[in-house]
Amino acid sequence: MLKSRKIKALYIIIGVISVGIIVGITIDYSIRNSENSSSLPNLSYNTIDGSTVELSTHQGKIVLLYFFSLNCGVCQVTSSQLTIIEDDYSTSQLYILTITIDPADTDNVLNNWRNSLNATWDVAKDDISHSYTASWDVAFTPTLIVIDQTGKFISKIISAQDFNDRVRFEIDSLL
Repeated sequence: MLKSRKIKALYIIIGVISVGIIVGITIDYSIRNSENSSSLPNLSYNTIDGSTVELSTHQGKIVLLYFFSLNCGVCQVTSSQLTIIEDDYSTSQLYILTITIDPADTDNVLNNWRNSLNATWDVAKDDISHSYTASWDVAFTPTLIVIDQTGKFISKIISAQDFNDRVRFEIDSLL
C-alpha cells in the first residue's frame, strides 16, 4: 500500500514537472515569434533602373532581400543559385530584390552583372549611411532576408552553406 502511494506521488510530480516544461517552452516560442515575426514597416528602395520599390506593393508574395557585393566571391555562387530559384518559382509567388552593400558597385556594372545571370530581379544600392543594411541588421555578405506573404520577417540566411536548400525550404514552407 505504501509503495502504491509513493508511485502515485511520483507520477503526480512527473506530471507537474512535464506541464511546467511544456508551458515554459510554449511561452518561450511565443516570445521568440512575436519578436521575429512582427509586421514590417513599409520600406522603400531605389533601384539602379531609377524606380522606387516599396515592399508593401509585393504583399501576397514571398519577398527575398538579398544583400551582396560584386567583390564577394561567395556571393557569386549564391547569386547563381538565386537565379535558378527565381526561374523555379512564379513571379506571382516570389519577389526578389538584390541590394549591394558596396558603394564601388556602379549602376552600369550591376546591370551587366544582372544581365549576365539572365536575372529579372530588381537591384538596389545601399546608401552611404547604410540604411538598408542597418534596417535588417546585415553585417555579412551574402545575407538573405525572407519575408512572408503578409509582410512578416521569417528568417535571415547568412553565408553560402546549404544556401540553395535553405532558401527553397523557407519558400516551400510558406507556399
